[in-house]
Amino acid sequence: MIQREWSSISKGSWCTALLVVIAVFCTFVQSSSSYECVGPSHFECTNHRCISMDLRCDGDDDCNDGSDEHGCNVDKSKNETCASTQFDCGQGQCIPRSWVCDGNADCEDGKDEGAVGCAESHCAASEWECPHNHRCIPNDYICDGDDDCGDNSDEDDCTGKNNFTECTSAFGKFLCKNRNQCIDDSLLCNGHPDCKDGSDEGGHCASKAQVATDCAKLNCTHSCVESPDGPVCVCGSGYHLEGNVCEDINECLEWGTCDQMCENTVGGYICECEPGYKLESNGRTCKAEEGEGLLIYSSLKKIKSLYLTSRISMTVASEVPYATGVSFDGKHVYWTTVLDGVESIVRASEDGSHETTIVDSGVGSPEDLAVDWVTGNIYFTDGEYQQIGICTYNEELVETKCAVLHNKDLNKPRAIVLNPADAVMYWSDWGFKPLIARSGMDGTDFYEFVTTELHWPNGLTIDHGNRRVYWVDARLGTVETVDFQGRDRRKILTDLNDHPFAIAVFEDKIYWSGWTNQEIVECNKFTGKNRVQVVKSRKDKIYGVHIFHPTLQNHSLPNPCAGKCSDICALSPSASSGGKGYSCLCPDNKILSPSGEWCQEQPKESVIVSIGNFVFQLKVTLGKQYIHPLPVNNLQSVSAIVYNSFDGSLLIADPDAKMIYSYQLNTDTMETLIDLKVGYVSALAYDPIGRNLYWCDKEAGTVEVFSFFSHRRKLLLREFDDEKPFAMTLIPEEGLMFVIAKAHDHLHIDRINMDGSLSTLTHMTSLKLQGPDVALHYDSDSRRVYWADHSAGLIESTDTNGNDRQVYRDVSSPLALTDVDRDLYWTSDGRPHLYYSEKSNASMPVRKINMERFLRSPKDHYRMFVTAIIPDKTTRDHPCQTNNGKCSHFCLLTSRNPKHVCSCPDGMKLADNGQDCEEIAACGAHEYHCTTGECIPMSKKCDRNKDCPYGEDETFCPAQCETDQFACFDGQKCIDAKDRCNMHFDCHDHSDEANCQNVTCDQSYNFLCRIGECVSHAVLCNNEWNCKDGSDEENCTTSTCPSSEFRCHSGTCIPKNWVCDLDADCPDQSDENNCSFSRKEKCTEFLCQSGMCVAQELVCNGQTECDDGSDEFNCDEPVPKTANKEDGFIDNCDEEKEFMCEPGKCINLIFKCNGVKDCENGADELNCIGCEQFTCNNGKCITYDLVCNDDDDCGDSSDERPLNSCPDSKENPAIVPAHIPNVCHGFVCKNGECLDDFSLVCNKKQDCKDGSDEGGRCGSSCDVTANCSQICRDKPNGHECACVPGFKIAEDGRDCEDIDECTELEPCSQMCFNTYGSYTCACLGPDYIKKSDGSCKATGPKLQYVFATGYQIRTISYLMTDVKVAYYSADLEVSGFDVNMRTEHVYWSSENKGVITKMSLTHRHEPKHFITGLRRPSELAVDWITHNLYFVQARNIINVCNFHLERCAQILTAESGLEINSLAVDPVRGVLFWSETSRIVWNMPKSSIRRADMNGKNIETIVSANVSYALDLALDPILNHVYWVDKTLKVIERANYDGTRRRVILTSKFHPKSVALFDGSIYWSVESSGSPITKCALQGLSTESYSCNQIPIKVVDPITHFTLMQPALQRNISNACRNMECSHMCVLSSTLPSCICRNGKIVPPKTACTDSNYMPETHFLETTGTVDGQSPGYSWSSICATIILVAFIGTTFYALFYYYNSKYNMRRLFPSIHFKNPAFNLQSKFQANGMTGLASGNHMAHLSSKDHHFENPLQESREGEVRIVTPNEITISRAETSWTSAHLEDSSSIETEYADLVVETNPKANLIS
Repeated sequence: MIQREWSSISKGSWCTALLVVIAVFCTFVQSSSSYECVGPSHFECTNHRCISMDLRCDGDDDCNDGSDEHGCNVDKSKNETCASTQFDCGQGQCIPRSWVCDGNADCEDGKDEGAVGCAESHCAASEWECPHNHRCIPNDYICDGDDDCGDNSDEDDCTGKNNFTECTSAFGKFLCKNRNQCIDDSLLCNGHPDCKDGSDEGGHCASKAQVATDCAKLNCTHSCVESPDGPVCVCGSGYHLEGNVCEDINECLEWGTCDQMCENTVGGYICECEPGYKLESNGRTCKAEEGEGLLIYSSLKKIKSLYLTSRISMTVASEVPYATGVSFDGKHVYWTTVLDGVESIVRASEDGSHETTIVDSGVGSPEDLAVDWVTGNIYFTDGEYQQIGICTYNEELVETKCAVLHNKDLNKPRAIVLNPADAVMYWSDWGFKPLIARSGMDGTDFYEFVTTELHWPNGLTIDHGNRRVYWVDARLGTVETVDFQGRDRRKILTDLNDHPFAIAVFEDKIYWSGWTNQEIVECNKFTGKNRVQVVKSRKDKIYGVHIFHPTLQNHSLPNPCAGKCSDICALSPSASSGGKGYSCLCPDNKILSPSGEWCQEQPKESVIVSIGNFVFQLKVTLGKQYIHPLPVNNLQSVSAIVYNSFDGSLLIADPDAKMIYSYQLNTDTMETLIDLKVGYVSALAYDPIGRNLYWCDKEAGTVEVFSFFSHRRKLLLREFDDEKPFAMTLIPEEGLMFVIAKAHDHLHIDRINMDGSLSTLTHMTSLKLQGPDVALHYDSDSRRVYWADHSAGLIESTDTNGNDRQVYRDVSSPLALTDVDRDLYWTSDGRPHLYYSEKSNASMPVRKINMERFLRSPKDHYRMFVTAIIPDKTTRDHPCQTNNGKCSHFCLLTSRNPKHVCSCPDGMKLADNGQDCEEIAACGAHEYHCTTGECIPMSKKCDRNKDCPYGEDETFCPAQCETDQFACFDGQKCIDAKDRCNMHFDCHDHSDEANCQNVTCDQSYNFLCRIGECVSHAVLCNNEWNCKDGSDEENCTTSTCPSSEFRCHSGTCIPKNWVCDLDADCPDQSDENNCSFSRKEKCTEFLCQSGMCVAQELVCNGQTECDDGSDEFNCDEPVPKTANKEDGFIDNCDEEKEFMCEPGKCINLIFKCNGVKDCENGADELNCIGCEQFTCNNGKCITYDLVCNDDDDCGDSSDERPLNSCPDSKENPAIVPAHIPNVCHGFVCKNGECLDDFSLVCNKKQDCKDGSDEGGRCGSSCDVTANCSQICRDKPNGHECACVPGFKIAEDGRDCEDIDECTELEPCSQMCFNTYGSYTCACLGPDYIKKSDGSCKATGPKLQYVFATGYQIRTISYLMTDVKVAYYSADLEVSGFDVNMRTEHVYWSSENKGVITKMSLTHRHEPKHFITGLRRPSELAVDWITHNLYFVQARNIINVCNFHLERCAQILTAESGLEINSLAVDPVRGVLFWSETSRIVWNMPKSSIRRADMNGKNIETIVSANVSYALDLALDPILNHVYWVDKTLKVIERANYDGTRRRVILTSKFHPKSVALFDGSIYWSVESSGSPITKCALQGLSTESYSCNQIPIKVVDPITHFTLMQPALQRNISNACRNMECSHMCVLSSTLPSCICRNGKIVPPKTACTDSNYMPETHFLETTGTVDGQSPGYSWSSICATIILVAFIGTTFYALFYYYNSKYNMRRLFPSIHFKNPAFNLQSKFQANGMTGLASGNHMAHLSSKDHHFENPLQESREGEVRIVTPNEITISRAETSWTSAHLEDSSSIETEYADLVVETNPKANLIS
């Protein structure tokens, strides 16, 4: 292979290698002339180009004439909308307009080359279309003297248009009189007209004798010729005329004279070429001698190659995730990937094998790279982290070392190129200051190379032979060049409308990739002419472009780095390196030694993570990340961890052992630090200045400090008035400490001096803190305090003064956080990942490190804690760092001068000298203990005198109020007693309006409603509800209905099960009166005192499940008493003014959902989304009645500003109010006033303030001439025709036409039939019944909510009265969720476990069923007709399984780079829907909604425009509507099944997550912690008419997934698959059911499938268990099932072994091993066709070990050993016996223990089948 010959050339054997290469090349040239492009390895295009067979039918035009894509099975059902820059081929196919009428048929039907395509101009505005062949050329090519069209049509009719500036006698030329032709002087007066107009003859043309006479007078230095204008001096070639003198022309200064080097001579020039090139016969062009150039390019998902002369095309690598930059050094192909989360630099062999990720850490968006062929270093640009880096890869050590060369003054670096001969590099930056920069390859000598007339400089390339730099500018559409000195700037191409991205140069041509036309084009590098399209890409844009040829890499250059530098050696300009030619660089964890050659280890910031009782050290460096387990023995668990920078130890709190340990990192030894009186340590913080350890004891509610100087401890803070500190962080440089305290679920952050002096306590914030866990962390770089709120799902920060509060980002259940360098790290409760992102820019993407492989048990990942190892940066001149500040025990830091105080441990007090401590007696029971150790009488506490040294005895004291005053609960204010319960907040904490009693109702004149309201007797029984509960309309009439029905007070009869269902079905709503939700007779679980029924296992679980909290009464911990009058509690709360936390406990309603838990049980903050009332500008939440009341209730006056209106009703908190345009539907007065009632016009009364509604033609406008068909309205300025309801005015303004309400208004919840002037609604029976208001309501059982929350799957009744736990597991993981409502089974997938579970919701003891061995199963949907389960696997494959048949099949696969985010099925119509999303770091997510038959056929895209992140789908199978939630755009949208009639249903303030439909209502949730479910009744097309309310489901953990269960949602129709005789599975479709095989192939009934090996790793299991059973990965039942399965497999293998034992004379039994490689036996076939490496296009020729799949079900056995000598040979040892079990056809070599043997299935096998 040619590349292998190239790579073998070295300095020492250049001559010999050159002869070898020449011989190989000659052989190649000779063979290419008779080369046969035949299958099966190659495909010959119609234009005779030869491509690799794997490029056939791949969706790209690799032939450049489209012939490789003709006759393929193209999905013509994609309803793709073509862009303005594209041509519509029809049938969903779009091509770039530049491909139209170019001589190649790119449309499947050739439409682009026919009359239709060629009829319209496809050229850009800056181009001219050749009239005959429709070629597009730049406008400036017209009449330039060159035939650019190929038929000379661009040079026709050029009179006066030519630019003959050099057509003068000075240049030996003559301009014809028609100014359209230039001829040589030698043709003048030759007796033949050479000018078309004959102007070169006649005139002064004379005889030769006369010429001699005339010329003698001119005294010409060279020669003289006669012309029609007289004699003229002329010069020979290479000269120009100055007067009468001929002077030499320096042709080397003229652009494009020579391809490479140029030497001027007198009267001429000599072109020369670089070594490795030869001069062509034209004397100007240099041609590479050794073979042809190789073009390598990335098309986002593939790396492809193309030989530039023979046009042979091949695939190098497939399924690459968003490859952009690409390079090739002759041995290896390199590329960068920019897919969010997998940013990396990858290297592979030239044929795509042996793919290795060499950089996967420390890069954000590596957009381009270049390889230095001298040293082997890799250079890259990073647009996200704004850096340029260098990496070196040691293949033997499998080690990558990287360093940053530039990270200042960079904004968006894009392309990078190298010039090793000069040791310089160039890069482009298209950011706010676009430029092309240059520096040494070691980062020295930075220089802004080109800075002017740039916008988006993208690609760069170097023309080494011409010593020039070329670039493309995507915004300007130009290709430009400049020499190495930054001079002689020239534009090669302008007005490119192709968004050029990358560029390369080879010989005399440049090649660039264009995004718009999705192509690579070549042209002359000097003139830009002779454009040829060399690559077309139908599917994806083309990104990186690179050309390789050995002449482009001067291997004669010496490598000055050989044997130099310990880590990284980079070429350096001689001037910068003192003549050495190199510089030594170090990774970010090392520093360069004084010698300049060696790198020394330096303390490197790293992250410490604890998982369960294990601790790990993570070093995230540029290039690679390393995870090192620390041998921390004897740990039981970890609750907090911190780094001691003084001695380099970790301080670890073990809550189970109730100890604090010290672990020495240098010696790996651990010792007990504190072991007495330690409770649950919830926070640790180390003070490096005072060398003190601080901790919060969550059990004791204390903050303590330990001195490493005295090894004594001291109680610093204790609980005050139920305020318990539980989290803290230190700011040692300021002597401050931030503490979070908690009292009755109310949290606040306070700041206090580090000596604990309460007089310095300052309240920082309490707004919207939810807890119960909040972690604190101080970032010394930004001087900000961060906190992570577990329930709020937020990480926020503030400065050290409590100002500038900012939300960093929304995260899921954050638990702990720290920072290292520029990144903030955090963990999320219940997730086995460490997350991190740039702390100064919250818009940067979040990255994660998967720690799951380190989990030893499923509960390890419940609580992961982090800290950082950061070298001590504190000052050394602090008093505490010298002899402990002269303190005998504690030197504590303060913010006050002298910046420290001495303090004493418990039981001691400070001596008079203020430094030493002395023993004191313990305080008595009636004494108060000051923090400094003193004891004072308890009577002095809160006596308004500061008796403790720091005055803490006077803190947290209630306000001292007079007897006629009321003391506000916060102790901050006294108010007059008469202002108590006056409906106005006088206390800051609103406590003056809490627990106010109801006003007595005078029943002499009023009626007392059941809920306590008073209404007048006059409104009783008036058929209108005046009481909110309707009790004023009860007992007004009497009658009877059938026994199965209920009679409404209005006389209507409805089904009995509609009564008391919280849905008013009677016109008078009487079906919802007198409802009692007690389940005393039916409740078999726990009966709440309120009558609610909850599952027994929810009792005494620490969370209130009953609406009255009675499930938590009489538990182990104290609980509130049951409310009764004897206890002095009130029976009820005033529902208009108060909220009931629990019986007897009421708070003012304003405290509901105010972000603070005012109820002890936190019930007031459950089921809240944001502020449910009026939100002030400062974030404060107030009730609507306080808006516009002339009082500043917000504190920032935003509730009293004139622009604010006073809403009459509460706005739904989750919905963005629709903009209601100010449209007048009546009469518009001249002053703009609107009269809604038209009867006020022309009524002889001025209703408009300006009187414009009267006078004029009033009374006469509606005469016989009006001619209105229905209604005529009299108006002052003339009549107006109108229509009765159900009609609209026609275009003629007189007639009325029927309104199609069904189409225009969508008034019906199900079926709608338009009638003349009206419409009729109908319902789909028998599942639905039409109500009196025309809506449809489901029959049968009431709706149930099924949802996953925390570790449970629950069901709750529609009335919220029955709560059941269907499933509980401490390791519950739900990724996808659905129910079969007919059988009442719930299904869920667990992505990380690879399991799908099926379980009965009604029969707990029914066996559970599992599908195991799946690859990351996620979304799922149940076909309730066939009981098939559809699910997404590996995020891009849709599979179907049947639990009863225990069979699975693949339905379809998404394209590479696309993720399937949601899935829904409609088995009645046999169709399935899903959403696909693509991501790339510089673009937003982009989704599309797709549909197919349930057998995977007839795929089409129904919605693609303006969909960002479609996260969930819901179907309305009656109206054929598909709904989706768009998380990014915060909307819920809807369209018909075919994608038409799309519209926005709801716009949310938050990110919507899930959606479901039932009874004409939409149910949806948002992506926030603890978010409730919102129900919106959809009524017509007007969003203003939607009625929304939150479903009052009480949960503490967030509802992660939910669905609705009611039989009507899944129509019960016959199963069309029942009588199908399928050998494998039957699936439904939109026509007839289909028999499907494992691989998705459709076969006729009674036909056997031949794909028995497809999905062999999938297993079906069955277990029994109770509600607290574990998943199959951890339950004993599943283990037993696994043992049975393994035994079965072992038996089967034993039988197989016995057969092969006889055949091969093997003597021993071996453990069961399953291996699969569908590519086996194929290598020899390819070798037979001469296919190896890039030359053959076979990237499967050398399969790596990871391309084979081995599976060992007995991996728990340790009795033997499996040793894979090569993938051809597996040696299995048992006890002392060994043998060979199988021979496989491959030559790669690996070895492993058989217990750990799991290698992925070969993903490329299908490419060569």
